[in-house]
Amino acid sequence: MTLHTKLLQAKDDWRLVTIQTDEGDRLTGLVEDLTRWTVTLRHAEGIRFVPIAGIVRASALRQLGDG
Repeated sequence: MTLHTKLLQAKDDWRLVTIQTDEGDRLTGLVEDLTRWTVTLRHAEGIRFVPIAGIVRASALRQLGDG
């Protein structure tokens, strides 16, 4: 699964994601918008635009009731 597909699936399922950037930042939030170049992430401190090229790793968190 590609990074873009993983983020798109998390957006469609309203799942929280954790993104690690190449600068060492680790952000957890909801994917509000996703383009070819950026992810708009809503997290506890507001909204952040993260360039896709700057993402090292992204993972979707499990929802309650996902066994």
